[in-house]
Amino acid sequence: MNLNLYAFRHSFATRAKLAMEPHEAAALTGHTAKSTLHVYGERNLRSGTGGGRRLDQDWLPSPDPVYAEMIRQTWTARPAAAPALEIS
Repeated sequence: MNLNLYAFRHSFATRAKLAMEPHEAAALTGHTAKSTLHVYGERNLRSGTGGGRRLDQDWLPSPDPVYAEMIRQTWTARPAAAPALEIS
């Protein structure tokens, strides 16, 4: 087996992503951008061995609820309208 920190981190993030809501997995892995969390598990999804599966959550730590909620609100927020320009 090729065990290293990089492989462990990707394995953990992939499992967290499958077992939890995206904003909770992001809070556990320290990612605040959707695009960064999106890459975990992609190889498994293309090969047909992932996707849609929910894993037993007993082995996963609980994310910080405040941080997870902050990420969820950021991801679901609508962009603010640009201020109107006054032309004189």
